Amino acid sequence: EAVAGIIDSQTELALKHSQAQLQGRLSSKITDIRDIILDMLAEIEANLDFPDEEIDPIIKDSMLNKSLDLNNLLIDLLSTYKTGRLVKNGLSTAIIGKPNVGKSSLLNNLLSSDRAIVSHIPGTTRDFIEEFVDIRGIPLKLIDTAGLRKSSDKIEMTGVEITKRKIEQAELVLIVLDSSDKLSIEDRNVLKYTKGHKSIIILNKCDLPSKISRDLIVKQYSDSKIIDISAKHAINIELLKDIIFETVSEDSVTTDTNGIVISDLRHKNSLEKAQTSLDRFINLLQRDESPEYLSLDLRSSLDALGEIIGETSTEEILGKIFSKFCIGK
Repeated sequence: EAVAGIIDSQTELALKHSQAQLQGRLSSKITDIRDIILDMLAEIEANLDFPDEEIDPIIKDSMLNKSLDLNNLLIDLLSTYKTGRLVKNGLSTAIIGKPNVGKSSLLNNLLSSDRAIVSHIPGTTRDFIEEFVDIRGIPLKLIDTAGLRKSSDKIEMTGVEITKRKIEQAELVLIVLDSSDKLSIEDRNVLKYTKGHKSIIILNKCDLPSKISRDLIVKQYSDSKIIDISAKHAINIELLKDIIFETVSEDSVTTDTNGIVISDLRHKNSLEKAQTSLDRFINLLQRDESPEYLSLDLRSSLDALGEIIGETSTEEILGKIFSKFCIGK
C-alpha cells in the first residue's frame, strides 16, 4: 500500500506521507498498540481459566488506564484521515463565472502554463478542462468550466449544463467576477447557484478601476473569503494560493501522532472497528462484566488492527490492495 501511495503521489507532501508508511511508522505504531491489547487479553483469559478468581482491582485499574490511553490514541489517528485523504486524493475545484471574466486566464496562472485558450470573445470555453495543480502540498483538480449564461448556441448551452453538474460535484468552488464591471444578473445567478458550497470569491481585473460592490456581495450572497487579483498580470496569484490552502485545510485536525497520517479508507475503517470494540471493552470493564465478554471485545479490536498490518488477512483485503497495481507499474 505504501508503494502504491508513492507511485500515485501527486505532491511532495503526499510522497512524504507514503515514504513514512513505507519506513514502517504506521505499522510500528499499530504493533505497539496490539502488544498492549495482547497483554490485557492474556490477563483476561488467565481469569477465564480460573473462574473463581476475580480480576485484581489493581490490575483492573491498570487495564482501564491503558485502555483509555489507547482509545484516545486511536481517536487521534482517526482524526488525521481528513488531512490524509486531502493530501492523497486532492480536492475537486471548479472555476466558475459568467463568460469572459478571466476563468481560463486564472487556470493558466495557477498551472503556470497556457493550458486553456484565452480570448476576449465570450463563450470560448464550451467544454470543461481538468488539470491537477500542487497548492502548498495539496493536489487540486482544477476544472475550468464554460461561462454560466443563457445562449441560443446549443453547444454552448450543453457546456453550461456540464458546468452545473461539475459545481454539484466540486468540493471547492472558485467564483470569478469582473471587478471592473458592476454586478450583473449573470453574476448574481452565479452567486445564488453556488450558495451553500465551500467557495472563494475572486474579483478579477484589479488592474482596472473597480466598479463592483463588495459590501453587496457579502450582504446578499456570500460570507466567503474575497480576494482581488489580476489574472492577466498575475497579481496576487500567490496570495490566492495561500487562501485556497487555508480554506481547504480549515477542517483538518492536527494531533500529536508523531507525524503519522491515515490516508487509506481501508485503514480508517479498520481503526474505527478497533476503536469501537475498545470503547465497548472499557464500558464493560467499568461495569465489572464477565471476562468472556471482555475477551470478545479485546479480540475484535485486535483483529481489526491486525487487518491494517497483515496479521489478520483475507483474500478480499489482499484483492483490494493488489488491484491498485498493474504490470506496467
